Amino acid sequence: MNHQNGSVQLGLLALLTSCAATKLSLVPTALQDRSAPAAQKAEVTAIMVLPARGSERGQHSELADLERTLLARGFRVISSGITGRVASDSSEARADDATQLSDLERALILAKKSNADVLLQVGEFEFKPSERYFVIVDGGRNRFTEVSERQDRPGYYFVRVKEARLRFQAKLINVENGEIVILMDFSQSTSRVAPKLDMEVQLGRREPVITIDTRQLRQAVLTQVMDAFSSHVCPPTSQPASKR
Repeated sequence: MNHQNGSVQLGLLALLTSCAATKLSLVPTALQDRSAPAAQKAEVTAIMVLPARGSERGQHSELADLERTLLARGFRVISSGITGRVASDSSEARADDATQLSDLERALILAKKSNADVLLQVGEFEFKPSERYFVIVDGGRNRFTEVSERQDRPGYYFVRVKEARLRFQAKLINVENGEIVILMDFSQSTSRVAPKLDMEVQLGRREPVITIDTRQLRQAVLTQVMDAFSSHVCPPTSQPASKR
């Protein structure tokens, strides 16, 4: 198969050459946005990032991508590494004369001291393996239809598409009053941001497996997710926002 941009890696299992070929088309689709924004967009210049509790090393790497993208869009960012350590440090609670402060409460105190406008409390920000299934029925239509799960039925031919899916769930919280500005829930996958692909698939007893996942496609996913994030807030201006 010939792909002009060379960014999509295809791995097809060996198929019977005597079987008929049918075209499978993959087209770009919009990300899923299940966010619940406030009635009015928040004016945000400085963001403090609070990582998910117990984040693993891979998630910290992806959070670094998040912080880098926020910086590129003009936001001032207080590192998730500093915030995470302070949030898990019980001595911070004693220093603020409180007996049992939550991670969020300690992070809000630090955010206010750092002159942040909002705290970005991350629930999930991670690429995970995902799969899509396409089926064509023997003797039926001459094109594939996407289905939610694979079912073993006589006369059904499946193609499995492997991808990476990014899920970004977080709260954007006003540092001054603790108000939740946005409940964010975005998701997008590498096979849905790739350029349109038209592939001839051989139908046979073995199930073709196509892998669509590269660093470039993950970056395209991240860009779409951050575009969606930016649509819910007022972007930073050239002049720093005045603090109350």
